[in-house]
Amino acid sequence: MTEAARFIGAGKDRAKDDFYPTPPEVTEALLDALVKDGLLPAGCPVWEPACGDGAIAEVLNVYGHDTINTDITQRMQDMVIQDFFEVPYMPAGCNTIITNPPYQPIVKGKKRGVEAWIEHAMNIDGLESMSLLLKTTALAGQARCKVLEKAGLHTMYQFRHRITLYKEGQKKGGSGMIDFAWFHFVKGHTAAPLIKWISTEDYL
Repeated sequence: MTEAARFIGAGKDRAKDDFYPTPPEVTEALLDALVKDGLLPAGCPVWEPACGDGAIAEVLNVYGHDTINTDITQRMQDMVIQDFFEVPYMPAGCNTIITNPPYQPIVKGKKRGVEAWIEHAMNIDGLESMSLLLKTTALAGQARCKVLEKAGLHTMYQFRHRITLYKEGQKKGGSGMIDFAWFHFVKGHTAAPLIKWISTEDYL
């Protein structure tokens, strides 16, 4: 197994359902950036459709946001088992998604790229904005670029240093070797996306 595979997984070594919990400081850095940029209203409800063990939802709750927590596997109590790709509309009173989506989502029994997640999200009735934690390299690829543009990529919040996502949340020695960023989408946005740098250092 390569050093990178130990943390973010690769092939057969990936965690079941792509379960790599998001460290709290990673979500905190995003939320403060969104608030600063006027992109996340105070106290607005947020849908977390790949909630895992609730790592992101817990931080959202601390920041004053009620969360609707769903996933395909039960890993926390306050959640509903639900296949994201079977959902046609947003939860009542909610228009925002914040999540760390699976790297290779399963769509109708087949593995797809993260662009499938983005495309489905943008077809969900009532969605207005979405923040996804993705590898920086998600920007690459002709087909994926078109998906990002069509989806309304508004701001890319690039981490100044590499963050570590541990398989099944089991922390080990060493550190990650993959660059990550939060990709924030605003439905209907057509201007060129912005790139801003954020850091977890103030939250550790």
